[in-house]
Amino acid sequence: GQVYTLNDRQKPVLNIDHHISNDNFADVNWVDPKASSTCEMVYRLFKQFKVPLNRDSALCIYVGIMTDTGSFHYSNTTAFTHRTVAELMNYNLNISQIYRQIYENVPIRDMLFLGRLISNIRTAAQGKIVWLAIKDVWVSQCASYDLTERILTLMRQIRGAEVAVLFKALAGKKEVRVNFRSQGKLDVNKVASFFGGGGHHSASGATVKGSLTMVQRKVIAELKSRLKV
Repeated sequence: GQVYTLNDRQKPVLNIDHHISNDNFADVNWVDPKASSTCEMVYRLFKQFKVPLNRDSALCIYVGIMTDTGSFHYSNTTAFTHRTVAELMNYNLNISQIYRQIYENVPIRDMLFLGRLISNIRTAAQGKIVWLAIKDVWVSQCASYDLTERILTLMRQIRGAEVAVLFKALAGKKEVRVNFRSQGKLDVNKVASFFGGGGHHSASGATVKGSLTMVQRKVIAELKSRLKV
């Protein structure tokens, strides 16, 4: 990203990440795919170097862990994750308010558009693949990352679905953003890596060159092959 541009003093760059696809690009790399989130790793740094937490730092770490674990229901949630959060809650965090602010604060415009997206969900491979293509004329209405996550979560909840795929045409570019979410049987990090992206076993993404229709065909064909259907 822009970290090297901003690093005008040429100080060593530290890369802290929990994505298995991380390519160890920095001067110092700490990559732990078993961690629930990068924020959980940052918490470990606080403890290791005996840096005192305060309400602001506890809030930031809590939000990072909560969102990256799907409110603590993804398979990356561990006993250590819960112990970490238990300590963070000692810093006067209003967890109900935090949840509402992040997940129950949807503008009516987004909610109505979500309904439009839901009506365009399609399936393949006897319902094992659930997918949605967002045309470029819709992209400006779907700028919210939260809306993208929301629709993927809903798609993954469909009975029989093993993988949910969201295709989003990138405005002004001959590229498509593809986001994958799986129920765990299929390693979508490997699928995303095949298309030049990466992420986690159950959540990943890639940006693929080509038209929406072409990318959609290629990705679904690859998924069918891996699902052996």
